[in-house]
Amino acid sequence: MQASLREKRKTNQKMVKYVPRKASRKFVARVNRFVEMLNPRGLRLFQNVHKLTELNLKKGCETGKFPEPLPTIPPELVVESFAIASDQEQTQITGGEFIFGDKPAGLGCTGARFSDDFHRWNNDINSATSKGGMAPVEKAATLCFNIGYGPWQSAAWFAMIFAQAHRDARSMNPNSQFLQKYWYEILRGKGLHKCTSDDIVGESARSQFLKDLPEMTLVQLKGIKVALSKWMTLYEAGDK
Repeated sequence: MQASLREKRKTNQKMVKYVPRKASRKFVARVNRFVEMLNPRGLRLFQNVHKLTELNLKKGCETGKFPEPLPTIPPELVVESFAIASDQEQTQITGGEFIFGDKPAGLGCTGARFSDDFHRWNNDINSATSKGGMAPVEKAATLCFNIGYGPWQSAAWFAMIFAQAHRDARSMNPNSQFLQKYWYEILRGKGLHKCTSDDIVGESARSQFLKDLPEMTLVQLKGIKVALSKWMTLYEAGDK
């Protein structure tokens, strides 16, 4: 006799392997990288739910219903908490749930997730524009009024990047913490991350890098235009 639909579903559920979605994992990794720029521990800085649990405050923080009487909180107690605002995108929602979910299913971070009203309004406006049949007009107008930033006109956006490269070359020290933090990524981009010689990975190499930075950033202008292939490499570098 064939199994019932309910039994088939139970069997199928046992076969399902729950794995993090790549998009959500990428979102969490990006958030962690941003936090690392402020503190080397990254999101681990907020893995301190045990402090709230020890004082019987964890449930109150999650529900707003605190125990009575409220336990005495030591004046030296500091709980680093992380707040994240997200719109309706699934990757942000699932990523936020993973960040604040209890271990081992989540990271066990102390914090809160809020709805980003601005993104909600923006999404609603985009939906209304599209349903009203005005999306092509809006996109065309956006292109016309912003093309001056692209490779076909004055390339103003590139000019700002180029100016920043000049400022960095003049003001940054080869032993700058900021430069050293990204030095491995720079070497990897050049295919030199496996090298160990001082003239490639040492202070002298960083000094030469800063000296050459304006020229490396320069996308050859053709009059007031930029070669399209060169322009697009900037987007590729930014995405990485």
